[in-house]
Amino acid sequence: MRLEYHPSSVGDFNRAIGYYRSQRPGLDLKFEAAIDAALAGLIGNPQQSPVVHGTIRRCLVNRFPYSILFRQVDGERLRILTFRHHKRHSGFGLRRK
Repeated sequence: MRLEYHPSSVGDFNRAIGYYRSQRPGLDLKFEAAIDAALAGLIGNPQQSPVVHGTIRRCLVNRFPYSILFRQVDGERLRILTFRHHKRHSGFGLRRK
């Protein structure tokens, strides 16, 4: 599987990294590692993540209150739509293609 990112998802990720960096030294690196682990799991088996809307699936990130919303574009590509904090509106990121 190959990952591709919605342009807005990069901003979502960078804002989260900036927040965790401002909270405690090294916390941003732990967040990034947790995201990397979640993405590795998606690549290995995207079907393990539950469908939350249409063809959009959600993967929970360990140790952090974040979910990764994504869709399988075809047999070889996953499109990351957003990195969503659990306190965000539940519809956030669902309109992204």
